[in-house]
Amino acid sequence: MRRLARVTDARVAAFAALAFSFGLVGCGNSREDKGPSGLWRLSNQGVAVRVRSPRRLALFHRATVDPRSVRLLARREGISVFIARSTNQGPCFLTAVRGGLDLTVCGQNKHPFPSAKLPAIDLSMLSAKRGDRHPRIDALVGIAADDVTRVAVQFVYGPGYEVPVIGNTYIARPVPQRPARMVVALDPRGHKLIGFPLQIPPLPK
Repeated sequence: MRRLARVTDARVAAFAALAFSFGLVGCGNSREDKGPSGLWRLSNQGVAVRVRSPRRLALFHRATVDPRSVRLLARREGISVFIARSTNQGPCFLTAVRGGLDLTVCGQNKHPFPSAKLPAIDLSMLSAKRGDRHPRIDALVGIAADDVTRVAVQFVYGPGYEVPVIGNTYIARPVPQRPARMVVALDPRGHKLIGFPLQIPPLPK
């Protein structure tokens, strides 16, 4: 698995959660971990995006993303979520804020996405101050299989916070600004499918 550094517009101050592993998007690998069929489907295949802007092409080049493969899954709350392929044919998951490419993650793992063992990819944007023990969520963002209906945030204190999954994506901001422990994907019955522990993002020197 390979994690790429953020490629970000200077206006974007959010950091990103990278607490996950992932595999090929829609790769059709054998279902060794079984589970409901809806955990293996991503019905929203997105809309092809024609990348023409020299600035955006340069950003994709830096992130080793093949610009011909980019597909837009959703655009809400000023945040866009994409899937794509890297130049070496691995899967990529991207978010963009206000036109800048905020987060690009590319790589492979033994568990395909989506699958019962990996029904969601969390791309949430985090921030923290020096001395904080837990991050805060600036934007709750991610991609989820068909059977993931809601995503919940577990905070260090106080009530949780839930958002629906719409078109295989969840995008929400603002999020209650309390220290957060984990983002959890839930099935239609409210059962936990997978959790993403949140860690303090790298702070600028």
